[in-house]
Amino acid sequence: MPDQAPVAGRGQVDWGAVLAGAVVAAGAALVLTTLAAGLGFGSVSLGVDGGISVIGLILTGVVSACSMLLPYWLGGYVAGRMRRPVGGRSADGLNGLVVWGLGLILTTMVTGGLIGGTVRAVEEGVHATTEAAGDAMGAVVQEAKDMAGQVHLPGFDDLLPDTIPNNPLDYIADSLLRADGPPPQLPQGEGIEIRRQIIAVLVQLLHRGEISDEDAGFLHRKVAQLTGLAEDAAKARVDQAITRVQDIRTETQQKVEAAKSEAEAKLTEAKAAAAGLADKLRLAAMLSAFVMAASALLAALAARSGAIRGGRTREAT
Repeated sequence: MPDQAPVAGRGQVDWGAVLAGAVVAAGAALVLTTLAAGLGFGSVSLGVDGGISVIGLILTGVVSACSMLLPYWLGGYVAGRMRRPVGGRSADGLNGLVVWGLGLILTTMVTGGLIGGTVRAVEEGVHATTEAAGDAMGAVVQEAKDMAGQVHLPGFDDLLPDTIPNNPLDYIADSLLRADGPPPQLPQGEGIEIRRQIIAVLVQLLHRGEISDEDAGFLHRKVAQLTGLAEDAAKARVDQAITRVQDIRTETQQKVEAAKSEAEAKLTEAKAAAAGLADKLRLAAMLSAFVMAASALLAALAARSGAIRGGRTREAT
């Protein structure tokens, strides 16, 4: 049936038909968008190697496009089919575009968005990507902690030369006080107290790396007293013990520095991995926004096409 000529006082936009089409489009878009979000297509995914997944990108684009194109084509069709035949087929396309704009507004009102259903979809995509970034960054930080935990920070026993049994200071003290003949007779408890003081001096030497002349003289005297050695022999034994403790300290420092270097290297590697992942996630967010925006623009064309198709069906009936 041919279109009628424009009627005076009646515009080419049939608001009743447009409203019906917009409601249909908004409802269908809301359902499909919710379904897509539930299936996890809210953002561009990352591949197993940490890069942008091409398959995920294509799948996201297809789902996003379908969730926008199909509803607005349907809404445009409804508007074109219901529109009163005024203004020709060009008016059908115009009504389809109005359906698209009004549908976005209705979607905004339903979803509580701020500037449109499409931007709402973009926001959800970026939000999903941000959450993924947070999870990924958390995982990287945890991995860094795990790697740091895997670094073997040596304990005291680990720092000992293989030739020295536990406890090294006890062993060195025993070596110092090993009598060269029958041990001297001392008042009860005095030998134990002297040995305790000798170990205390050795502990200070291990911590500081140096020994005072006073502590060295103390060791010389007590070793000579408890072992029966001559003064020169006692001094040589004490000097040997001091050197041994200093060697333990040096080896300890080397092992600690090596452990720190290993931990720092692993943490640096983890930070670099986290920075790379953050860049990839930002790219994923940008691609998500682009896909959603492109889908919205295509939805306008779909609404116009659907309205024209609906107009043709209207004319044929």
